[in-house]
Formats: sequence, structure tokens, C-alpha cells
Amino acid sequence: MTRLTVRMCGFFAVKGPEGKSLRPPGKKPAALLAYLAYRRGKKTTRDRLVDLFWSDRGQKQGQDSLRQAIYVIRHALHHQSATILISDRNYIALDRDQISYDLWREDGSIHESVHDELLEDLDFISPVFDDWLLHARRDVRNRQISRAERLLAGGDPDVAPEEALDIAKIILKLDPTNEPAARMAISIHAKRDEIGHGHRIIQALQKRLQDDGLDISEKTQSLYNNVISAPTDVKPHSELRAKKPKPETVTDLPLVEVGMPVGDDNKSSTFDLSEEFFDRLVSRMIQMPELRVRALGTSDTFSHSAFSLRLLPSVKNDETRIVLRLSSGDGEAFWASHAPVTLHPADEHIEAQVDKSVIQIISAIEENIYRHLKRPPMKTMS
Repeated sequence: MTRLTVRMCGFFAVKGPEGKSLRPPGKKPAALLAYLAYRRGKKTTRDRLVDLFWSDRGQKQGQDSLRQAIYVIRHALHHQSATILISDRNYIALDRDQISYDLWREDGSIHESVHDELLEDLDFISPVFDDWLLHARRDVRNRQISRAERLLAGGDPDVAPEEALDIAKIILKLDPTNEPAARMAISIHAKRDEIGHGHRIIQALQKRLQDDGLDISEKTQSLYNNVISAPTDVKPHSELRAKKPKPETVTDLPLVEVGMPVGDDNKSSTFDLSEEFFDRLVSRMIQMPELRVRALGTSDTFSHSAFSLRLLPSVKNDETRIVLRLSSGDGEAFWASHAPVTLHPADEHIEAQVDKSVIQIISAIEENIYRHLKRPPMKTMS
């Protein structure tokens, strides 16, 4: 059986078996077809459709407008309209068996991983339809979240952490204030030594909750403090060398705060590319016996009592790179370097760049921190 492919999330689209667009011209015919598709085979009375789209007109004029819209839809669907569009004097429906959806599976269950808004381009059709669409969007989101939460509750993160993390991310995209999903994601990122990801999650959660006049729960804050904020508790990456013991007098070691300050670049893909580099660099620095390390979130500020290592994502000459700047507590920069990153970095590529940066940082620390010499002018190492 030849099927139509209907995209309900994002911009409404109807395509034939060869990928040709069959969306009818005009917003109301398109919205009418979208509504019938959303009903998935259920019959709708003609009076209901007139009320949805032409409630500002008289009954006869509304019925005439409905017939004209149906004609436009049939013309757009070409020869497939004869079987897919079912109508009589009282009811209209679409044959759901001839449609493949982006929002529903074959068994009728909803796809929880589709994040785009329902019928995104079909606002301002008519007051009644707009009201229906608002409620339909809310219903779809609630059902997607409920399904994802059931999947997350039934999964075992120790057995399938990747699957659990994916589901948690889905929930957070659908509901950025969902704390159970945030806690799950933070825990998994902590086990994988991805400190930057944990910071990003907690900061996004806090901002959204504050926008609603709420605070993060004690349970979430406690988890975050235990697995993210304390770098000595973070387990080393499985591919890294075993952690070296630090001297007993760790309080005598210099403290270096590492962070990626918020800027214009954090709104682009450049910032996302830097996260993995940031996580691995912090993990390596934590293992260095020469100093103490504190990883900062994007909204944290550098203190005046510690040295700061700033990672600044940037693009220069079409090359995406991370600029590293090491400064004293008073803000005087005395060392800088940069590391290139790629759009799809391989693990070995990142490891090589991290290793190179760590060697340079150790050299800078020995020269400028441990010896407590008067700092020379900034120099760049590449």
C-alpha cells in the first residue's frame, strides 16, 4: 500500500511516496488537512470543521468554504485523494492506514524524542482552531514527557547509561524544569567524568526554575554538590592514567580555577564543541599533584585568591579553536595558548590536544606559580 508521510511536528508537511510535497496551498486548507491527520482516522462532522475554521461566517457560507477547502486538498493529493480522504454528507476523515507519522509509531504510541512544536507554522488560523491547537500542543508534550518518564523509571542506568542519559535529555528538552531527569543526567555525566555537562544542566535548571519563581530542591542541590562540585570525588576517565597521590599538605598547593565564561560564543555550536575538551582537561588537571583544581560553571565567577585558567571558544580563519589563558588572582594574564577542535572530534584527537595543553600548563605553572617569580609579559605558546 502506497503511503503518505505526514510531519506533524515543526512545519506541517505532507509528502508522497517519491518525496514530492503534497501540502495544499493556503493556510486554512493546510490546517484542515493537519487537523484531520491529527485525528488519525476518527471521523469529524462537517459542522465541527465549519466551527473550527469559519466560525465568523454564517452556516451556509461556512459550508461553502469547507467544500472549497476540501476541493483544494483533493487537488493537492492528486490520485491518492480518492482513497485517503473519506467523506460523506455528514463526516470527513483520513484513512490512517495510508499515513506514516513522525509523531506516532505504528502501534499508536507517541514518539517521545520528537521535540519540535506541534504544527509550528499553523498559528493564527481562526480563534477556535488556535484554541484547539494550544490544547493539542500541551497534550502532546504531556504525553511525551509521561512516556519518557516511564522509560526512565523502568531503566537501569548502571546497565544502560547511554539509553538512560538519552531519555533524561529528551525529558529536559520537553520539560526543562524536570528535576528527576536532571539528577539522572548529572549522575551519569559525573560517572563519565563530564564535569562541564553537569554544570550546564544545573545552571539551565536553576535559571528555568527561577524564571518560574522556584528554587532547586535540596535533593538535586545535594546530588550536584556531591558528584560535581567536589573534584576530588570525580573518578578519572577510564582511558586516563591512574590518579597520582597528592601530597598530604594539599592546602599548601596553589589553587587553579578552570572555567568557560559565558559570552556570545556560548550561543553557537562552538561552545558545544568545547565541552568535551573542557571535561577532559579538568579531569587531567585534577590528577596533577602540583596543584589543586576547581572546575567552575559558566555562571560562576573567578575568585581573586586563586589562579584562573579560562577556556574561550572562538573561530579564526574558519578554524574552531579553544583559547586558554592562565592568569593570576588579580587578573594579570601571564600565559596563553590555543587548541584546535573539529566538528566531529575523534577521541584520540581530543586526547592529543589535551595532552599537549596539559604539558604547556605544567610548564607555565612551574615557571610562574611555583617559583613565585615576578610575572613576565604574556607569551603565547602553540
